Amino acid sequence: MTQEKRFFHSLRWLIGFVFSVILLFLVAISGLLIYQMEKFNTVAREHAESHIPILEVLTTTQLSITRLSSIGVELVASTSGAKSRTLITHANELIAEIAYNLSLLEESKEVYELREILDSVRPGIQLLIDKKQQTFELKERFDADILLVKHLLTGAFVDEANMEEGNLWRQLLLEVSNLQSVGKVYELKRGLGKIHFYLEQLDDIVSPSGVTLLDDVELIFSGEDGLESIIKQREILQTELVSLDTQNRILMGSIVDYGQRIYSQREKRVAQQAQELQSSAGLSRNILILAIVAMIVITFASYLVLKRRLFSKLVNLQGIVSSKDSITDEDLLSFDERNEIGSLVYQLKDYLDTIELQKAQLAQTGSQLESMLRYSRLCVAVVKRDKILFHNDMFADLFHISQLTFLSELPHNVAKLAKEPRKLSEGSVVLLSGYHDIVRDKWFDMRAANILWDGENCNFIMFLDVTDREKATQAFERSLSDAEKKAQIDGLTGLYNRNYFDAVMRDLNSESDGVSYAFVVIDIDQFKEYNDAFGHLKGDAVLSKVAETIQYCVSENANAIRYGGEEFVIIIRDADQASTRQLTNQILQRVLELDIAHPASAHKVVTVSAGGAISQVDSNRTPIAYFEEADKKLYQAKAAGRNCSVF
Repeated sequence: MTQEKRFFHSLRWLIGFVFSVILLFLVAISGLLIYQMEKFNTVAREHAESHIPILEVLTTTQLSITRLSSIGVELVASTSGAKSRTLITHANELIAEIAYNLSLLEESKEVYELREILDSVRPGIQLLIDKKQQTFELKERFDADILLVKHLLTGAFVDEANMEEGNLWRQLLLEVSNLQSVGKVYELKRGLGKIHFYLEQLDDIVSPSGVTLLDDVELIFSGEDGLESIIKQREILQTELVSLDTQNRILMGSIVDYGQRIYSQREKRVAQQAQELQSSAGLSRNILILAIVAMIVITFASYLVLKRRLFSKLVNLQGIVSSKDSITDEDLLSFDERNEIGSLVYQLKDYLDTIELQKAQLAQTGSQLESMLRYSRLCVAVVKRDKILFHNDMFADLFHISQLTFLSELPHNVAKLAKEPRKLSEGSVVLLSGYHDIVRDKWFDMRAANILWDGENCNFIMFLDVTDREKATQAFERSLSDAEKKAQIDGLTGLYNRNYFDAVMRDLNSESDGVSYAFVVIDIDQFKEYNDAFGHLKGDAVLSKVAETIQYCVSENANAIRYGGEEFVIIIRDADQASTRQLTNQILQRVLELDIAHPASAHKVVTVSAGGAISQVDSNRTPIAYFEEADKKLYQAKAAGRNCSVF
């Protein structure tokens, strides 16, 4: 009795429900992962677009301020004009860079105060630069005055005879030179004291002109804008530079402190966000673990349900199908007809019952077919690999054997073809056409097809009597051969005609290298005059006699052809120069010996002329080229007086 079927009995619905639940959990887990990844991406993007650039700007600003502070120290201590100018340029660039970096920071109280401090640093740095520039200007004036003094002292006349004057003068010049290389103020003052001492000593012992020179030198040192004044101004500027540098370093230290404070605030904010993100990640991880555990539990539960409802039934079905040829009513008790597997088992039982019935019918039909084949007039056999499973008496009688068991008992070519496996899609195919039974003088076509014999794939071999077809074909071929031969024979002379010549030329063209041949072209001398004098009937008689003479002289390896009119061609295979000349001269002599009267001929009888050409094995020339060469030699023979040959 058929049970009521509900939707939940369907295995399709059960599998769909199970996988829908699993898919739902996968979607939920994927959504959670996507949400968490998006959150990570947002924080990372904020760090990449905001926090990290600001931290980089603050770091760069602090480094620039530190470098600016060290440049100020180097600038104050610098004694080289070139180096000082480089430091000044670098200081201006750093100030511009710091101002630009501060403009990139978001507005806050600390950033505002940092900019104010930078604005207060700028004038101090600029004043430091200006004071340093004034120092360099004073240095240039100082160096110029020193050079002037050295020039005056070096060019003055010194009485070398006065030992004391000479020593003092040299000591004065040495102190002036040393003064140029001294950088510290107290050293300059000490050097000036020595110079004044030597000037006073020299003033008492030099000549009047030397006194004037010393007064000029004294004026350069002690004048209103003299060296002593320059040294005092440099001392004042140096003090101011130190004071400005100290002030700027204090301000830049404040900038560094403010920058560090902003950096610390930003760093705390980043750390706080990272901590929040870590907490969120931990929560997401716990939720994800719970979701995965739940999915595993659901999957395992689904597996148990499917195993009971599906997999165990499939295993049971496999056992029944593999061990039995039919399904019993007892087997059906373990299956539920309301689901797909149960429905399949019930249908399979119907199919197997039908197959059993058909097998019984096929067995009966096969037995009847075997009886029909056994007593059929056809020659048939069933072959599987090397064995002959069945054959009728006509098949054994065809090979004059009473009983056949193996293919090796048949002729080799028949056994080889019968052994080859056939495909069902090939149908019946002809394996051997025109098999000849010599004893009965009959012909057969061997055909084969694929059949099932006792449940196995076998070759069904048939021999069909085609004796009438073969005899008709042979008769037709004989008739065709006779007609072709007649078409190649000249009706007047009995020699081959132009059609045969063309066929031989085609054969020569198709033959491979290494075959030698010769052409001899023969023409009856002054044949037109003979026809005019005696008529065409007499001319035909001359053609026949000349043709008989040529045919009589040629050997088995040569063919005599009437090419046209009174012209003949001899084609000789495996020819050589000596035998070809001998054959040609023999023909000319026998025609002459026919002694056929010809008044118009210089010889008073009918004669022939000939030209010959022999192929060269290693030549690339074609047969037609050798034929044309022989034809040209014929005309050379006629020009030479006729009744001769030219090679």
